[in-house]
Amino acid sequence: MGFVFIYLSGGLICEDELEICGAILEKEIPDKILKSTEGFIVAFPKNTPAIKGGEAVEYQGRKKSRTTNALFLTDRQGLPLAMSEPVSGNHNDLFDIEVQFEVVTATLDRADIKTEGLFLNADAGFDSKDFRRACARRDINTNICFNKRNGSVDDRDEYFDRDLYDQRYAVERTNAWIDSFRSLLNRFDTTIESWKGFNYLSFIVIALKRFKPKKFIEVSS
Repeated sequence: MGFVFIYLSGGLICEDELEICGAILEKEIPDKILKSTEGFIVAFPKNTPAIKGGEAVEYQGRKKSRTTNALFLTDRQGLPLAMSEPVSGNHNDLFDIEVQFEVVTATLDRADIKTEGLFLNADAGFDSKDFRRACARRDINTNICFNKRNGSVDDRDEYFDRDLYDQRYAVERTNAWIDSFRSLLNRFDTTIESWKGFNYLSFIVIALKRFKPKKFIEVSS
């Protein structure tokens, strides 16, 4: 998993844990992630308040604060896999979407996670020709909720499966997992690279907790 070891080797995990974590990630997690992406992946935007300002930060009226936006991809269980290059909060979710989606899927390529033939769940905010075109270039089947602003739903001929879309609820759990880290609930880092690093570090921690749950041993008195 290329994106995993970028941050493990960066010294963000203490040395005595590095060997253990590295062995778990190298031997077990990649296979489990490959299995967990079978069928579909989920795309969702995340807008994070930027407390100290910095790179890619602008005021967003909806949040009534300065924010940074990024596009995230998860597997079908809500396990975060990759994120786009962050952009300032004054941009909408579809800003430069074709380029940003290529950045995200390129991360999956480096991790040997195949996207061809997968279905991608996304909400109505991603119902655009540009985003559908970006997915088609990757042979990804879009399952995007129709946006009423784009015309009558009855006149649309794109594929949409409501039962499959309903499984998108897993991203709410993903948001909760990521927001459990104080440095990610609000952005304090002023540089993009540092903030991205902490996001990917959270991906590692979430994966370790999910695939290697703690085992409690009862000790007799």
